[in-house]
Amino acid sequence: ATNLGLVRGHPGEQVFVEDDASTFAVGRTKLYDASLVRAIASLAQPASAAALTASDRELWYYSASTGRVYYQNVDDYLWGLQLGQRNLPPKALSAYSLSKLVHDPTRNRLYGLDVQREAVVIIDTVTRAATAEILVGSTPTALAVDPAGKFLFVGHSGTLAIARIDLTTSTFDKFLATPRVPFEVTALGAGRLATIDEDQWTSVTLMDGATGAVLGGGGGFGST
Repeated sequence: ATNLGLVRGHPGEQVFVEDDASTFAVGRTKLYDASLVRAIASLAQPASAAALTASDRELWYYSASTGRVYYQNVDDYLWGLQLGQRNLPPKALSAYSLSKLVHDPTRNRLYGLDVQREAVVIIDTVTRAATAEILVGSTPTALAVDPAGKFLFVGHSGTLAIARIDLTTSTFDKFLATPRVPFEVTALGAGRLATIDEDQWTSVTLMDGATGAVLGGGGGFGST
């Protein structure tokens, strides 16, 4: 990890081993892109233990459900994949399932959130076509555009950070680490953000949207 204070995703299962280059990891049922914490392939059987050999090109795993040891060439899982890539070619709009939709205040664009794909979809309001797909992290939950139209912010329930997208280049910019889960995000004036978590008690955090510095908050409101 490059930052132990930043939880970058939640695979939802035990992870047994990662390659030396930190590009992929092996969990109980799936292989994951280690940088994106995103499932990229499924194991034939659920693993109870796993090991990488031959310079991380061979995967051996034991499945308690069958009582057998399995071998797999790692390239069979990873062939053709570009690991760690957040910008993907856009698909037809009908391929997405959008749970959130916000409008760009300065451009003819909409930004949609596809939770299953863990991605933001940029939509041209003139052509009504998707123009970009950007992977934003585990369990995205909220979208907010700053009033100046410079950044799009994405809240999460499985990542202890806000993903920031540069709207000038339509690319992932960085994560802003948060002290609490940023389940909801609102962009305020003067480059500030307000977030609340989803917990037994809901706390407000005020942040600087440029630096990620915490400006205040921590007060709680009883959830309903």
